[in-house]
Amino acid sequence: MTISYLAQPWFTPYTPKGMELTYASTTTITVGDGKCPDSTEQNIIVLDSDKTLNLAKTGFGGLDKGTLAANTKYNIFTAASSESPDYISGLVNNPENPYPPGVIFSVDSEPSLPFKYDMYRYIGAFYTDGSSHVVKFIQTVVGFVRTMWYDFAVSDLSGGTSSTYANIDVATSVPRPGLVALLNVTVTSTSAGDAVNILPYGSSDTDEYATVAGSVASVAQIVSPVACPTGSNSGAATLQYKVTGTASIAVRGYIDHL
Repeated sequence: MTISYLAQPWFTPYTPKGMELTYASTTTITVGDGKCPDSTEQNIIVLDSDKTLNLAKTGFGGLDKGTLAANTKYNIFTAASSESPDYISGLVNNPENPYPPGVIFSVDSEPSLPFKYDMYRYIGAFYTDGSSHVVKFIQTVVGFVRTMWYDFAVSDLSGGTSSTYANIDVATSVPRPGLVALLNVTVTSTSAGDAVNILPYGSSDTDEYATVAGSVASVAQIVSPVACPTGSNSGAATLQYKVTGTASIAVRGYIDHL
């Protein structure tokens, strides 16, 4: 059984553990067991067994409301109820807990929770493809840090030629601004040593955050992964680039956190 540990006088901030995301099928994601503070940092939500998110389901364990859409980003949350038996009560092994913690996903930044559920925490995100299936991924977890890798890189710029900084909207592959994007970068330079330079949106740094140079004129130079933080353009994760020659940039993954 899963329970929530309610805040007590001895409560101190708790480092998240586990709750890693695993691609299980085109319509299901497994959330591993683990523990994390809720969004207010006042309660601890505990999953003592793996949970399944099902894209075909509406409500707890599925989409919080509405209809599943294609080519859409969804946020994943763990959620719990303050009416669950708490640690102090001695009812940790109560088999009749009517509101066990679980998981839910939503297109919104805050989920619509079921009746009696009143605490949650964001634990990750996923995208659907044109068939409303989960875009395949691999996630690695170390404490707060969650690194997501796509099975196939998501192209966000193909054959770009801007010689001054131009925006690249990466919101179709990086769920929120401020996260570090992990990029596949290809540059075909006009002359040996020419480069593509990459910055987060809003940065005016003249030294660039990431640079990939072509060593031979007219020959494509490919580098991966190239890390660069994203900035916010109207709430969407955005990069900037400029190049001498042509450049293609695809998102291989990103670094998230709880």
